[in-house]
Amino acid sequence: MPQQILQFIEIKRFAERSTACFGAGFIAAVQGGPAKLRLYNPTTGSLTKVISLPGGNIPESKSGVFARDNWAFVATGDGGMQLVDMVAGNVAAFLPRPTMTGVPPENAVTNAVSLADDLVLTANGGAGVQVALSNYRTNPLGLPTFVVPLGRLDMPGSANFVASTSSSMFVADGEGGLQIIQIVLK
Repeated sequence: MPQQILQFIEIKRFAERSTACFGAGFIAAVQGGPAKLRLYNPTTGSLTKVISLPGGNIPESKSGVFARDNWAFVATGDGGMQLVDMVAGNVAAFLPRPTMTGVPPENAVTNAVSLADDLVLTANGGAGVQVALSNYRTNPLGLPTFVVPLGRLDMPGSANFVASTSSSMFVADGEGGLQIIQIVLK
């Protein structure tokens, strides 16, 4: 590949692990220690907005972001999942990390998030995968945006990452390997 095609604009280093994605005309990057959603201009690379979020306080815990339309679904470790309106710059809804008997709080952290239509899927380490419903796409009357937990799936390992289609979820489950789960709504 010719060298002139790629050009470094700037290297951003965060204190904690971070992930990034594209949505609403922004590059959205999440960082921990404490959690922040940083929005960058994709053309210039300049920082346009920083949104402080609850969570991201456990050292070495993961955080993740998934963007769709104007929404960023942000996994913030001990802060659960925050649904952020990237244009308005505020948290519209919140899904707490699950609590489980026998799982220490530092092992039940929201590591990653994915969407399957209106279902929000969160990978929560030792607390497995949480499934919730959101009205982020279908809110015609301007009602408050919500995220309501529907249930949780135990995993044999530690749910570190989740990706999905409308009919399947793929969970990176630590020592449990890759778990492929069919989504069936009844």
